[in-house]
Amino acid sequence: MTRPEEAEQAFRKGTNCCQAILVTYGPALGLDEATALRMGSGMGAGIGWTGRVCGAANGACLVLGLKYGATQRTGSREEALQKTREFLELFEKRVGSVDCLALMGCSLQQPAERAKAKEQGLYQTKCTRYVREAALILEEML
Repeated sequence: MTRPEEAEQAFRKGTNCCQAILVTYGPALGLDEATALRMGSGMGAGIGWTGRVCGAANGACLVLGLKYGATQRTGSREEALQKTREFLELFEKRVGSVDCLALMGCSLQQPAERAKAKEQGLYQTKCTRYVREAALILEEML
C-alpha cells in the first residue's frame, strides 16, 4: 500500500484530515503515532472548525517542518518556509483552494452544517480527495 493510500485509509478509519497525514508521514521523521494524533486533534475542519486552512494541508506543512525545519532555536527556517509555500501553491492549484470553507462549500463551525456535510457524504468524497492530494504532493516533496 502506498503512503497516499495509507493516509486515505487512516482518514476513513476515523482520524481527522490532519491526523491522517501526520500518522502516515510522521513516524519516518521521528514523530510517534500518539503524538501525531494529539498534534492533529484540533486541526480538522480548517483549524478548530473555523474553515481556515484545510487540515490535510496543515498536516502536510507540519510534516515538511519535520523534514526541513530548523533544529536549533537560531537555525535557518528558510528551507521549511520555502517548502511550505511550495506545498500550499501546489495544493491550491490541484484542488482549488487551501481554505476548508471554500473546499467544503459550507461552514463546519455550526453543528447543523457539520451534520449536513456528513449527511451529504462530503467528508468521504471531498475530504478524502484532499487527504490524497496532500499526500501525493508530499510524495513529490520529501
